[in-house]
Amino acid sequence: MAAEVIRSCLASCLYATDGQVRKNAEQQLEQGVQFPGFSACLAQLSTRPELTNDMGVRQLAAVILKQVIRKHWSSECTKYEPPELSAAEREQIKADLTHGLADPSSKIRTAVAMCISAVAKADPNGWPGLVESLVGGRWVSARFGSSHAPCCRCTRGCRVRKEVVPRALATAWYAERALLVACVTRWPLVHAVPSGDCHPHSPVEQLHSW
Repeated sequence: MAAEVIRSCLASCLYATDGQVRKNAEQQLEQGVQFPGFSACLAQLSTRPELTNDMGVRQLAAVILKQVIRKHWSSECTKYEPPELSAAEREQIKADLTHGLADPSSKIRTAVAMCISAVAKADPNGWPGLVESLVGGRWVSARFGSSHAPCCRCTRGCRVRKEVVPRALATAWYAERALLVACVTRWPLVHAVPSGDCHPHSPVEQLHSW
């Protein structure tokens, strides 16, 4: 299925006033997984604003992608239904999802995080390097600038570079990243504290109670 067809179906599901048009769009999307590249296209539509600036379409694309991942990512998934996504398509989806974490919209970042969590659970090999990508990946520069990546240490020895950052920026960065890592990996975070002391009621300090 072409990207424009998928985008049109997503839009129809959201905005069509004709019930039959909406039903036809839903059926096309349900059958889309049978076509190679469908899932990768969903990932691109959800993470690349240049393909569509419709926030509803992007969020819906991510929601459907999460469902596809749960059922079709690997034949070893507990909820597996054929067909299985190809290795090439899985790698493309991973790349786009990592890129999507730099999106300026918190709604898109949340939707992307849910997809990443689904991949981490569905892939029998896990996602090597996932945590390193989440806390120190190239998308950090896109959101905070290359000089604004604070230090973090989580269980199992994941480390990234140490730099002094403004307290407010560090707190916001840590709150979002730590919550995302915990969501995806289910690892308890320790010492997720930026350089300097945190505000006593900051989201970062609250992580210590997990």
